[in-house]
Amino acid sequence: MATLTEPAAGTHLTPPSARGLLLLTLDGFAELTGRWRLVRYLVGADLKRTHADTALGQLWWLLDPILRLLVYYFLFAVIYQRKTPDFLLFLFAAILPWKWFSTTVNSAMNSVAGRQGLIRQIQFPKIVLPAASAVFPRS
Repeated sequence: MATLTEPAAGTHLTPPSARGLLLLTLDGFAELTGRWRLVRYLVGADLKRTHADTALGQLWWLLDPILRLLVYYFLFAVIYQRKTPDFLLFLFAAILPWKWFSTTVNSAMNSVAGRQGLIRQIQFPKIVLPAASAVFPRS
């Protein structure tokens, strides 16, 4: 049995060409558009399930970036006395994209690993799980 780090006997791994990557990307987008109802269903299920059992619930989506913003503002503007004009806007413009990116990448990886039973049981379009996580990343 081959492991993830070494290829199976008799196989050679060659990097795909630029044309091969483009075709692979186009195939992925075509499969996503064909499975858009499944992506919407998974996003809706995640919206209902995420933070449903917490006291703050969906309000945490707003509180988390605001609390991070306040911590960074206190650290840099108050303690380090940074005198940058519109510093709160600068922090806000940096925190939101970073939080979205880090949460999306983490959710996409966990979506595939967490649903490996589903992937192994039936023929399932694997690209749908990371795409649904990118539309609605779980924090």
